[in-house]
Amino acid sequence: MTGLFVLSAVLLGAASGERVHPVAIPARPAPAERVVLRFRTRDATDGVYHAEARQRGCDTARGRGLTAPRKGRVVRLKLSPPGGGWCVGEHRATVYFKQTVHCPQPIQCGDSVEVPVGSTTFTVQA
Repeated sequence: MTGLFVLSAVLLGAASGERVHPVAIPARPAPAERVVLRFRTRDATDGVYHAEARQRGCDTARGRGLTAPRKGRVVRLKLSPPGGGWCVGEHRATVYFKQTVHCPQPIQCGDSVEVPVGSTTFTVQA
């Protein structure tokens, strides 16, 4: 039961505000150019980061998950443009974190949810 309380505290803490401060590289990509979100971890966590980029009326780009490194390490999440390329204009890129759940046997504690932990924007030019 203590494990579930700790998990809830971590998830609620992450959901209450930004936990990382990603930077989009490049900040002004071409429509076919890949974007990398770079940030430094601020907490010692056990889980997976992933990122999504959205623009209203356009396809969402979702990157692969990356196992969270130790506190203070640099994370780079790659976002490839959707099939037809990025739409021209500003995109919101959000970093999500999914906590790994560890429960003592025989407890079945289920799965955790992905929570947004930081965001930034990048602007695609024609």
